[in-house]
Amino acid sequence: MPRRGENIRKRSDGRWEGRFIQRRDIDGKACYRSIYGKSYAEVKGKLAQRNDALKEERAGEKPAAFGDILQLWLEDRKIKLKRQSYAKYAGMIKRHLMDGLGDKHLSSLNATQINRHLEQKLREGLAVTTVRTLGFIAASALTFAAELGICPPPVGKFHRPSKCRAEPCVFSVAEQRRLEEHLLGAVTPTGLGILLCLHTGLRIGELCGLRLEDIDILSATLHVRRTVCRLAKGGGGTELTIGEPKSASSRRAIPLTPCIAMLLDEQLRERRQKEGNTAVFLPSPEGRYLDPRTLQYRFKKILRDCGLPERKFHALRHSFATRCVEAGVDVKSLSEILGHADVGTTLNIYVHSSMEQKRIQLDKLAHFSGQRRGQATL
Repeated sequence: MPRRGENIRKRSDGRWEGRFIQRRDIDGKACYRSIYGKSYAEVKGKLAQRNDALKEERAGEKPAAFGDILQLWLEDRKIKLKRQSYAKYAGMIKRHLMDGLGDKHLSSLNATQINRHLEQKLREGLAVTTVRTLGFIAASALTFAAELGICPPPVGKFHRPSKCRAEPCVFSVAEQRRLEEHLLGAVTPTGLGILLCLHTGLRIGELCGLRLEDIDILSATLHVRRTVCRLAKGGGGTELTIGEPKSASSRRAIPLTPCIAMLLDEQLRERRQKEGNTAVFLPSPEGRYLDPRTLQYRFKKILRDCGLPERKFHALRHSFATRCVEAGVDVKSLSEILGHADVGTTLNIYVHSSMEQKRIQLDKLAHFSGQRRGQATL
């Protein structure tokens, strides 16, 4: 059975078709050709042969500059990556690797030079996670070039700066109540979306991708089926795209609390009758999907109106996870609600225990020594 990203499909005439990139035009847009066969396995084999031939062809070209290798590596990964990931890597290469390393000849490039470049990026204020990703790209591109016979395998270790866990950005219980009271004072579509994120942990792109049909009031369930994001275009500039959720785990069903389900029912009943179930939950002025950047701007204004400090929209997701842990929600359930592939991500990134929670947990040790809060024994 074909997998997403293989560019293989079964046609209506019963034949199987596989597509591959033959060349790119001046704007970088892919020009495809098709291969046909009687079965999926046959077409997959033909595509593999085509890719092997392409690698041999590239190996014969023997590009000399590191920038050429980065572009070859990126093109090789394109069919394997989601469009969002491809755009992210392409942007990082263009902004942080081509300038300073792109013109370097492979014969004179080594791990030490790349490490110096990455250390300079750190000094310039680039995030640790971004520098770690740049190191991965550089090492992977050189390994890819070695597999093609263009250069020897890379020697030496690439810089992997230690991850620094950022201070969590979470609304306190008092701040969350102030925000909720402000939003419930006069409910707007934007305010309703913010409240929904506070009670479900939705990502900003997932909220912008919701349609009314994704909210089932009868079963009190919300379905995450798509995400909205802004990506770079081949010819320059950006465009708003609607695609699959971040990962397979991100496509999920989230139970709604009775309070939020009742609020959604009250606010959406009239819209369902007028616009139909396929209408966008949080529409733009033109009735299309809202740009996440626009929602972020609106969120900042609401925080100013509440007298709360500026925070990123993602703080709503952090806060939801923290409230769940404080309420005793088991981490496995929380991980699935957030759409994480494993529980470790939930524990390490999104769950932040307050000092009061730590005191409560340590107070459980008191019975071993007969201590209670406020009492001291020797």
